[in-house]
Amino acid sequence: MSSDLEQLQLEEGYSISTRNTISYIVSSLSILGGIFILVVYLLLKELRSKTLYKLVFNLTVSSMVATLAGIYVPEDVETNKHASSYCQLAGFFHEYGSLSTLCWSAAFAIKIYGLVVNAESLEDTVKLKNVYLGCFVLPFTFCLALQTAAYWTKTQLFGFNGTYCWLIDDLNEVQYILQTVGFFLPSIIVSIGTGILYFRIRNTLIKLGLEVKWPFHFMLYPLMILLLMIPSMVDQAVILIQGGDGLPILHYIRVGASQSVTFWNAATYGLTKGVRNELRNYCPCVNNKNSELGSTLRDTNDSKDRSRHASHMEDYTMDC
Repeated sequence: MSSDLEQLQLEEGYSISTRNTISYIVSSLSILGGIFILVVYLLLKELRSKTLYKLVFNLTVSSMVATLAGIYVPEDVETNKHASSYCQLAGFFHEYGSLSTLCWSAAFAIKIYGLVVNAESLEDTVKLKNVYLGCFVLPFTFCLALQTAAYWTKTQLFGFNGTYCWLIDDLNEVQYILQTVGFFLPSIIVSIGTGILYFRIRNTLIKLGLEVKWPFHFMLYPLMILLLMIPSMVDQAVILIQGGDGLPILHYIRVGASQSVTFWNAATYGLTKGVRNELRNYCPCVNNKNSELGSTLRDTNDSKDRSRHASHMEDYTMDC
């Protein structure tokens, strides 16, 4: 991104103030959605005992890190040394939160895949301590590796890229490679991979003759991740083709799309039938005669017999 931000503001109507306003509005929805998931998890003991909702909780934590890191850009980011340093730090955590969110989304899909397709128990699919290692530690290590690669190539990796504090997208071959390898490529691979897993889950449930609506609900999240990346990729393409700073309108759309990820996390993973039932059980002001206690995201027992597995899955799919 060109360092002459004032020229971009004057000639093309770009404004960091407008960018921040859009970010505040969209991010407020994401933060409210994230807080809802965190509060519900901490409030309802039944949910805290469920392996899958633990994954949803941690996915939300990672997503909130990315949202909070990308919510604000100092208006003097290109002239103030302290503002520039803040932006570099925020860019690192925005990248880390984004990658960690992708990892937790993949872990969620793998858990359900093992439960449905391989007839495993939730505990046997992947050990939770290994999931924590892969989804919290590995992305952080990866970000450090990217920063090291940028240092050795004398390239600034994180900072203000004209949209938010994140990976810089100057017309620099090394930076484009690092940005592609550091975010776009992993995002596409994980999103398509989780979509394939849910498609196979759906096919397995159809063969078992069980309810198949809920996989579509969970498939919406990786689909939304791909859709929300489109403005960023289009913005990148315009910058590459034009050889300049791109279009301000694309910058604004890119901000709105990026900052809404946590909201979609809450909408797809945080409001399942099981969660709603537990909320009805918790709230005395709601008539709950038909609700079943402990109905959210049930763990199934170990099963080698397909018919027994189908019986467990029937209960499970009713709760999702």
